[in-house]
Amino acid sequence: MSFVNFLYPGMWVMRKMRFGSKLAIVFLVALVPLLFIVWQLISRTLNDVQITRAEVVGVEVVEQTTDVIRNVQAHRGQTNMVLLGNAAATGARDQTRSKLAEEVNDLKRLLDDKQGMEAPAEWKELRGRLETLVKELDGKDAPQAFGF
Repeated sequence: MSFVNFLYPGMWVMRKMRFGSKLAIVFLVALVPLLFIVWQLISRTLNDVQITRAEVVGVEVVEQTTDVIRNVQAHRGQTNMVLLGNAAATGARDQTRSKLAEEVNDLKRLLDDKQGMEAPAEWKELRGRLETLVKELDGKDAPQAFGF
């Protein structure tokens, strides 16, 4: 019985109110949680969009890095062929060298242009080693050339 006594002031106020006022209160009681749920949904969707955009940037970097790795490996194989005496591979190696330098510059530019995308500390050292790779290989034999 004490629970009814607790609700009695509210019941008294509701009896005194008109139907339109009662309907407005019910509407507000239903609207507030609904607005909270919509706000949560929009926030989560915007967060997912940000994550997806960051993933797209990451995919671009991975694709560019894959191109650099592919050209490094091609250069390595062609250098091995030249060091083993295949003079015909020199032209292909030189083309790969120029393409490798271009790919490294493209990757550097991509990392510099993308906001929020920082190159790891190892990249600066590795980039320097890749840029000097061509100059350092001339005149070396196979064991020296592959001690990258």
